[in-house]
Amino acid sequence: MAKKNFDSFGLPERKPRRPKFASPQAVHPDFEKQISRTVFVNNLAADLNSIIKEYFDRYKISDFYQRAQSKMRKEPLNNPFLLIRRLREMDIHPRYPLGALGSHKLTTAIQKKKELQISVGANAFETKALRNHNKSYSLKLILICWLYNIDKPVHFCQDSEWLHYTDKDMVFDFNFTLPKNTRFFMICLWHMQGNDEIRDLNMRANAMRIIRVDSLDEEDAALAKERDDAAKYNEPKKPKPDTSIIRVKARKADPKSDA
Repeated sequence: MAKKNFDSFGLPERKPRRPKFASPQAVHPDFEKQISRTVFVNNLAADLNSIIKEYFDRYKISDFYQRAQSKMRKEPLNNPFLLIRRLREMDIHPRYPLGALGSHKLTTAIQKKKELQISVGANAFETKALRNHNKSYSLKLILICWLYNIDKPVHFCQDSEWLHYTDKDMVFDFNFTLPKNTRFFMICLWHMQGNDEIRDLNMRANAMRIIRVDSLDEEDAALAKERDDAAKYNEPKKPKPDTSIIRVKARKADPKSDA
């Protein structure tokens, strides 16, 4: 074993310490920009995750935060509205989708940038409910708002009455007052099943989905329209039938014949 090179009165010989300066990668503008974007996306996902957990904790899958991050990272711009908009039609628990409990048609109207009117047409699938021995259902709307002058979003909720599954084509009218300085908002729809106005705690009897993300900001709305128009333009065209092929016609079989 080699002996260390030092005497009993002197300090041991060590290599000179590295100078205290940041690495070239750390000070590179692109690297700093990427770090800033990561923090920005993480904060948005964390805020949303904490709100969803408050309402849907028992049914929220543990990787909701990571799935939200993954979807938002596909957005090239650091626009919070466009980042959150990437989460549209996202089921909170992928194994229990909203579509499995029925069909829901949602329409929104904003009066004077203050009053948000939401109509939800529900046509629940009775066979799905009967499988869980439930006879009725109720809807909960969760409104999450991001404001210009506040970093953290604010949220509100409203519950519908309980309806029997034999009531077809019903419409629920929800009304919210948007907070002052609201920039954009998210609407989550929770469909819950139960009996005698008591919610069934079975996982299959509940589902929640991020069903709408809209903005009151004109620039945000213009960007969203550009994205939607580009998506329609890039949609693959439906194939047309080939009429150049001469096809053999079918005929009805003669019951008296073997053919």
